[in-house]
Amino acid sequence: MRSDITDVKGRDKMVVVKLREDGAVRRVYCTNCYSILGHVHALFNNNVFGSFVEHCVNSGDLTAPLSAILFMNDYPESIGPIPVENAPVFHSLRFPQEVDRLFSIAAVANSFKPPTEPTKGITMGALMESLGPPLVLNLEKGKDLLS
Repeated sequence: MRSDITDVKGRDKMVVVKLREDGAVRRVYCTNCYSILGHVHALFNNNVFGSFVEHCVNSGDLTAPLSAILFMNDYPESIGPIPVENAPVFHSLRFPQEVDRLFSIAAVANSFKPPTEPTKGITMGALMESLGPPLVLNLEKGKDLLS
């Protein structure tokens, strides 16, 4: 689904965060409750964004079947077993072969292709740009902050 955002409320309570300067993911957090509102990755081509449906009104079609399970290398065993779904698992996208395998899935390739129609509203990337430069946390890569 497109990453078009047609209404933004509480912009003054949003901050863009990156875990590290070289991080590929930018996240938008609420500064009141520290909930993550959404995230973008360079692979998304400004066409989609990750959102958490419990935290925002989302009018997109969320009934599409799961196509892939991503970044399981960041999934700690303490959470529980790897989710059991009828979808391929990708532990990382570190190697070109992994990216090629991911984009060989038709539903994934279609979702992440660059936009072909005008934006209705703004994209998540444009919203993030309007919020100013990201707060970089400079977290140590791979360090478990919960233990």
